[in-house]
Amino acid sequence: MIKGRMVQRCAALAALSAGLAGMAFGAPAPTAGNATAPATAVGFKRLHAFAGDDGHEGFGPYGALVQASDGDFYGTAFYGGPEDFRCNCAVGGTIFRMTPGGAFTMLHGFLDADGTGPSGGLTIGRDDNFYGLTTGGGDYGGGTAFRVDASGNFALLHSFGGPVGDGGQPYLGALALGSDGNFYGTTSRGGANQRGVLFMMTPAGLVTVLHAFAGGAADGSTPRGSVMFASDGNLYGTTLCGGANEIPSACAGTVYRYSATAGLRVLHSFDAGSGVGAGYAPQATLTELNGFLYGTTSLGGDAGAGTVFRLPLDGGALATLHTFGGGVGAIAPNGDGRAPTGRLVLAGDGRLYGTTSNGGANHVVHPEGDGTIFSVGRDGSYATVFAFGASLADGSHPVAGLVKATNGTLYGVTESGNSNFTGLAYSWTPAK
Repeated sequence: MIKGRMVQRCAALAALSAGLAGMAFGAPAPTAGNATAPATAVGFKRLHAFAGDDGHEGFGPYGALVQASDGDFYGTAFYGGPEDFRCNCAVGGTIFRMTPGGAFTMLHGFLDADGTGPSGGLTIGRDDNFYGLTTGGGDYGGGTAFRVDASGNFALLHSFGGPVGDGGQPYLGALALGSDGNFYGTTSRGGANQRGVLFMMTPAGLVTVLHAFAGGAADGSTPRGSVMFASDGNLYGTTLCGGANEIPSACAGTVYRYSATAGLRVLHSFDAGSGVGAGYAPQATLTELNGFLYGTTSLGGDAGAGTVFRLPLDGGALATLHTFGGGVGAIAPNGDGRAPTGRLVLAGDGRLYGTTSNGGANHVVHPEGDGTIFSVGRDGSYATVFAFGASLADGSHPVAGLVKATNGTLYGVTESGNSNFTGLAYSWTPAK
């Protein structure tokens, strides 16, 4: 049954990815790249393996964990739960709590009416409740916004995709909490131009569209990932597609800034056709450090496997810090990973850590590689610190980024791997 279900959910993911972006994580592996440090298992700890089809946990987590004031971690699983168990249809999803040691409690199982497929993580509001988004389900099938507390008390706040043009299918993004107490996010589809929207939502669920993406040279389209507030008080985000350099055969994407007074401005247009070194199709949330935005692209670079980049807040010249694509002595192409989709996080050693959803030295679960954990310095120095998939127990395909806990350890989840191919939660402790 598990294997059949894996085929179902992989097919569903491929269809969703193709429909949203005309691309999938499992693109053919490129064959070139630059040097990288060897992988090591030191620092990796397996915490919890998702049970899959038992109806009580969910499986296939896509969104990053969040640590609450009680010290526990809270997150979502894209598949599974009671609805999935009842109808055997690879829909549903769950919300869960996990202790730092891996003890697991399911808080809520989605039932289509309140949403399906939560692909982003949770955000803690001023009331200490958790707020999040689902990709599908709800009144119109376009996804939902919800609130849940630490005991599992759940409230549906908003259904996307209705007649008000508020967008649909928020994908891979969590909500961002503003200083005004409201939440900000994006949908990958819908809106006035059917290319996604940037929205604001009150804690009660009232949604206001701030910008309807239009694509073309002056705007982006199909936003994925979360928006973030920078030190200047403005919102920053990326779009998978659109921008001044998009070509008919591929999405290019943008980095944008939104302010309440000036509206939305594109700061950088990625270029899908500019050749070696240029990344494009960003999906991950941005990170700010000392007046610069750091992020990743899921495609492009020297070998088509994505890049790490840095961009000034004022929209100056973009610098490519690393291009993924294997390297000298790599066991297989893309030994340093490919297709990063999770946010970079600053660790206690002063380096940024991230994950790649594919690539790496191991190919136990995915023929295109099982993914990696990597670190990058602000000067561009790069190291692969862990390669998933050396065994099923290590997990595979980390779509989500890492989160730094109060003890300095990094925590994350994988979408696949373990004996049931249903994902796991893990921790990574950087070397001192």
